[in-house]
Amino acid sequence: MSHLFPESAAQRQWTPVRSVAGFTLLELLVVMAVIGILMGIAAMNVGRLRQPADESARALSSTLKASRARAIASTSAVRVQRLANARTYTVSTASGCAAPKTDWKLLPGRSYELPGDVTINQPAAEWTACFSSRGILGTTDALPTVTFTDTRARSRTLTVYAGGALEVK
Repeated sequence: MSHLFPESAAQRQWTPVRSVAGFTLLELLVVMAVIGILMGIAAMNVGRLRQPADESARALSSTLKASRARAIASTSAVRVQRLANARTYTVSTASGCAAPKTDWKLLPGRSYELPGDVTINQPAAEWTACFSSRGILGTTDALPTVTFTDTRARSRTLTVYAGGALEVK
């Protein structure tokens, strides 16, 4: 008959209930510590992924593409130029690629400065790429080419073709 009537409080034995579906606080803290250590190691190695030569070549390529698009949109010549021994590429505009030096107007905010950990492997002379109002490279004897080398001796070469196309190798 004992099964019909509830047990008295004295007869009941209390057992702790352990949840099977969750984690203990200690387990969560250990997992968070391991994740923190792994993220710290990953963060230290992210700096090694940077490739200054490639970044510089692609940044100058973007500057040249934007200059070509501006030349087509404004029906005027746009040139990207690096003066002898300079680390800055400036962008200026004029009525045509053959315009005298005094007619070129510098476009503010459009220049590109090379980072300090990149060197240019090109002659110390002036480098110019001028896009006509049709977006093609102005008259030049040789295709404008620039090779960037970073401190780890990795290099990238940017070539500007006569039709205005750009290639980074």
